[in-house]
Amino acid sequence: MMESMGLPVPAEACIITASLYCLKTHHLAIQGVAFAAIAGAIIGDNFGYLIGRRVGFPLLQRYGPRMGLTHDRLILGQYLFSRHGNAIVFLGRFVAVLRVFVAVLAGACRMRWPEFMVFNALG
Repeated sequence: MMESMGLPVPAEACIITASLYCLKTHHLAIQGVAFAAIAGAIIGDNFGYLIGRRVGFPLLQRYGPRMGLTHDRLILGQYLFSRHGNAIVFLGRFVAVLRVFVAVLAGACRMRWPEFMVFNALG
């Protein structure tokens, strides 16, 4: 959940460790680990979206140029999320670095929440 909120946490390592623990000890059900991973990803992305929606764009305007995000690039980002946001969110679930930031960026770029929720859950 924390990775999906925008914090670079090694979620894959946690899931693999929990899966191996299930295999070796039989103290956890693998279905529970899978459910927790899916629910954590969806809930974390929604929190990340809300964070981006509330404070994301003003922060990107203020501190973005330090990271190479000029005003023109922010406008381009808004355009891309309005035009191709569904594909960005869906495919972003499969790319490790993008997965950390896609929810916050979708919120900051004002992507519509119902579309975000559907394509986030599908991813």
